[in-house]
Amino acid sequence: MKKLFFSITLLLFIAILNGACTFANPLEDFQKDADIIRLKHLKYYSNLLVEYYKKSGKYPFQGEHNLPVYVYVAHAEQIASTKSPLPFSNISVSFKDFIHEIENTLGRTVNEYYDPQNQPYKRPNFYIYMVNGEYAYFAIHTHNKFPFSRKISDNYYKIEVSNKPTKENKAHSIEGLVNSDEFLKFSSTNVKKEGYFKKLENKNIHYTKTITK
Repeated sequence: MKKLFFSITLLLFIAILNGACTFANPLEDFQKDADIIRLKHLKYYSNLLVEYYKKSGKYPFQGEHNLPVYVYVAHAEQIASTKSPLPFSNISVSFKDFIHEIENTLGRTVNEYYDPQNQPYKRPNFYIYMVNGEYAYFAIHTHNKFPFSRKISDNYYKIEVSNKPTKENKAHSIEGLVNSDEFLKFSSTNVKKEGYFKKLENKNIHYTKTITK
């Protein structure tokens, strides 16, 4: 009888553990999917910048200021997270102006894609475009580690591309990374909740067209 009771208890314990493994960490499941979406967005913006450069011979806002120019890719629910001041002088340009500049140069409407996470958790929940002199950059932040990411802290990895990658800036080639076999392998991974993330994208696909600033 004791053996039977022990066996039943053990089976219940195992079942509970299995249930915990399946349901107790929805955050990790979300971030795994979200990171794939972030990689797809990096490829989208990288291709957009390359197209802009081929059309204009420069990158957005390049040569217009003597200070670094920062553009935060953030919608209404994310914009507050971008307000922390940088420890050096810079010029901040709105994402609305960035999109306007891209569209004017390319002569067509472009889609807007934002980090899937509305509230920050351990890392920025927005993307960054920056141009400083002849250097242009675009960066995303991921929850999980990738072979081409750089660790900032726990669950905070940065992936940055540039037209001029160097050992010092630790960026990847703006065209080379997103077209590499390694990057494509991860960015083409299936998203478990694809419908959910598609709704998030569609919600803000032309967000800057709805605001005045």
